[in-house]
Amino acid sequence: ALILNGVNIAKLPSTESNSEYVAINNVNYHLNRQYFHGNDPGTGDLTDPVHDDLGMIYPQIEPDGFTLILTAQGTPHQNP
Repeated sequence: ALILNGVNIAKLPSTESNSEYVAINNVNYHLNRQYFHGNDPGTGDLTDPVHDDLGMIYPQIEPDGFTLILTAQGTPHQNP
């Protein structure tokens, strides 16, 4: 979440799910893939269909991917 004036402004420009917010369960290999860059070296299950499966498994972290650069805009409230 990216909160501005008490409101989450981390929103997707368009979405194929029932949520417009950027979240791990809303931007991934299965949903809103146009905003997702796969970084999974291959674990046998959810490999990136665009890149080669390198056959590496990370034992302690799960670096599946990251979002493309998204821009959030808003105007902060000013203290009187």
